[in-house]
Amino acid sequence: MGKRNPVEELFFKFDNDSNKSKCLIEGCPSYLTGRHASNLERHLQKIHPDDFNKLLLKKQGSEQNKKQKVHHQGTLDNIVTVSKKKITIEMDKNTLINACIELVSENGRPLSILEDSGFKKILNPLLKAIEPGFSINRHNIKNEIELKYNNMIINIKKELKNRLICLKVDGVTRLDRCILGINCQYFSDGKIKILTLGLIQLLDKHTGSYLKEMLMIILERYSVTSDQIFTITCDNAKNMVKMVDLFNIVEPDTQEEVENDNDEPQELNEEENNGNELRANDCLELENLVTASILDEFPMTTCVRCAVHTFQLSVYDTLKDRSISSILSKARKAAKSLRTQTYSAWLKKEGLKQAILDIETRWNSTYNMLNRLLELRTFCSVNAKKLLNDHDWNSIHNLVNDLEPAKTATIQMQKNDLNPGDCFGIWLNAQMKLKKLNTPMSKKLLININNRKDSIFHNPVFESALYLDLRYQHLMSEESKSRAVVHLIKTWELLNRLKNRFPTSSVETEDNSVNSNTYDKRIDDDTDDEFQVYLNSLSNSQEFPESSSSTTTTSYSTATPIRIILNTFENSTKMPYSEDIIAFWKNKKNEMPELYQLSKIFMAVPTTQVSVERLFSSLKFILNDLRSNLGANVLEQIMILRSNLVI
Repeated sequence: MGKRNPVEELFFKFDNDSNKSKCLIEGCPSYLTGRHASNLERHLQKIHPDDFNKLLLKKQGSEQNKKQKVHHQGTLDNIVTVSKKKITIEMDKNTLINACIELVSENGRPLSILEDSGFKKILNPLLKAIEPGFSINRHNIKNEIELKYNNMIINIKKELKNRLICLKVDGVTRLDRCILGINCQYFSDGKIKILTLGLIQLLDKHTGSYLKEMLMIILERYSVTSDQIFTITCDNAKNMVKMVDLFNIVEPDTQEEVENDNDEPQELNEEENNGNELRANDCLELENLVTASILDEFPMTTCVRCAVHTFQLSVYDTLKDRSISSILSKARKAAKSLRTQTYSAWLKKEGLKQAILDIETRWNSTYNMLNRLLELRTFCSVNAKKLLNDHDWNSIHNLVNDLEPAKTATIQMQKNDLNPGDCFGIWLNAQMKLKKLNTPMSKKLLININNRKDSIFHNPVFESALYLDLRYQHLMSEESKSRAVVHLIKTWELLNRLKNRFPTSSVETEDNSVNSNTYDKRIDDDTDDEFQVYLNSLSNSQEFPESSSSTTTTSYSTATPIRIILNTFENSTKMPYSEDIIAFWKNKKNEMPELYQLSKIFMAVPTTQVSVERLFSSLKFILNDLRSNLGANVLEQIMILRSNLVI
């Protein structure tokens, strides 16, 4: 170990509590973060050159006092003595095969690495020791990948049997391949689970009918029927929305089977009913009859627009404004100039970060470009005055401030375990911050956000989820609540149908660690939380206005059990927005078992398709320029193994 650099003991005093080094040279007020010798020397070189020369002399004197052993140039054999040594390791055949599978799937290495000479020098001694004649190459590892993939498909089949699931669908183009990615999301073991079902290559025109056909191929692989698909989350592309619409078209034989199912309750309802009051069984039969008719009339698979994508479209609409486009054009020109070799080297010499060039179709990169320009404003004011004037700098500063609420909301909505209520709260919080800014651009952005909000939240699935979320239920209009109750009853009937279809199937595993204490979180009227005060001030009509068109709602008997439970829940005390709604329903499992079952469905509805985007980012790691010839089947097998490590 070399001798410690004397710069600290000669010229600095380090304080552990503040993690700063104080310069001891007289008249110097500098404090440096940390105690790294290179940073301390750099300070001396720039600020105290005479003392820096003293340090060099001190270090040279120390080096001369060292006894150095000099080796003349020669072969490595003259210096290193090699002796053969035996080592003992714990390794078996399955462990080695699984390690090779992990190498080409999770670690993203090409199959050809298994036949590289250097890798074989490591591998061959292990193969000889494990089993004579045992070999590992790209072909048998490819077969092992397929075998492990088939086992994973079987496990996922068991996991999805007799379960309502939500899908997330998106497409990507990578190395001239068009690929459709499908994730599924559901609630299990007290948390939201996400699985990758497939990445299928598209070889035809991307029409809605073709996308539906490809989706059905993936679902058939897992023996998932169409009525198990509760929602499909996609972006705002017309072909994706059309695919969901076509997904709800019932085939003639399926429709006939549904009609036969609806005949059974009618026979049960022929029992003689003595008295004016309906008995519990009669109520259930009536509920089945009414809800079954609703199921025939309304399809259950609902299209959910990606909240992040919709939010970004609102920002794009705002940035198209002529005054904003003008300052963005100037900012891009300045950023390009700062990226030239002259300025880039200058910035590096000054220890500053490089300018960022944005991608115009991704407004987040535009925000990052503007924010970085503001960080370089002092440098530009001294060394590049012609790039931007004071008015331009002020405009960029205002633009960054106005976009900050949208940037924060976008990041928050990219969480994997986001439920519809959380997404709704993030959206409202962004609206509150934009109202508070009250600038011309923030007003435009607020208008655009409000214009696109209805496509997300005025949706029976979202309304049902918010009805079960006491943090935001009070913001719903009476009409919105009525639609939510109808959809909740339809969902309850569908759950019962799936349960009756597989009466011998294993029951879904759940986390039974329920807190016996009542979950009673009330809103403090004297709270100082800005967002909670904003929520309290909102009226029903502001967020869920009544529809201008006349609508008809199905009438129900007041004796309908699930209807009574839902109506009673409407009068529950509202909760603070900061509370965990999933924890709330977990504590209400025994008290409200029916609503708990419904909450597991609606709290797991994906509001974004971010997990599919992350899947595509992972795809770049596997399908790259060095692996462009990877077959479609092998690619999908590797990606499913890589993405579903928990199964």
